[in-house]
Amino acid sequence: MWEIADLTVLDRYSTLSPYYGVYGSVPDPVTVQTVGWLGDRVPMTGEVPAECIERLFDAYEAGKFEARGGFGPHLCEVCLRENGVTDYDGVIELSLLQRLVSPAVHSRGRTIQVYGHGHHFVRLGNRVFVCPVLILHYILDHGYRPPTDFLDAVRAGNFIRKEDVPARRTL
Repeated sequence: MWEIADLTVLDRYSTLSPYYGVYGSVPDPVTVQTVGWLGDRVPMTGEVPAECIERLFDAYEAGKFEARGGFGPHLCEVCLRENGVTDYDGVIELSLLQRLVSPAVHSRGRTIQVYGHGHHFVRLGNRVFVCPVLILHYILDHGYRPPTDFLDAVRAGNFIRKEDVPARRTL
C-alpha cells in the first residue's frame, strides 16, 4: 500500500485555454494552448487517426516531451473514478497506483509504458499546444478525442522541448 497524498492529480485546464506554465519566452504572436487536461471525465470522444497515435508514440519514444518542472507524477483521474477511488488523500493498492501513474498503452502492435510526468509541446503555425504525456492513455484507453487543430499539429509532427524555447532573462 502506498500513500497517494504525495502524488499530484493534474491541474485542470479547459481545452484550448492559455497555458502559463511555459519555461522560457514565447515570441509574439505565438500562443500556447492546453489540450488533454481531463479531470475525472472525458469531455470529447471519438476516433483519432492512426497516424496521430503513431506520431504520439514516436514522440514519446524519442523523448520529445518535457519532464522537468511540474508537480511530480500525475494520476489519471478517470481511472481513479472508474476504480472507485474518491479519497485522494487515502491509501491505494500498489498495483492500482502503478497503473494510474504509469499505464501501458497498446496500439497496432506497439506497447509503451507512459509515465505520468511530463508534457508534449507541439507547434503548428503560431500556436503551440501543450498536453500531458498521458494523452496516449486518454486516447487509447478512454476514447478521448482531442480537438482537430491539435490533431493537425500532431500530424505535422513539430514536437518541441523546452530547450527549443529561448530562456527568459532575469535581472
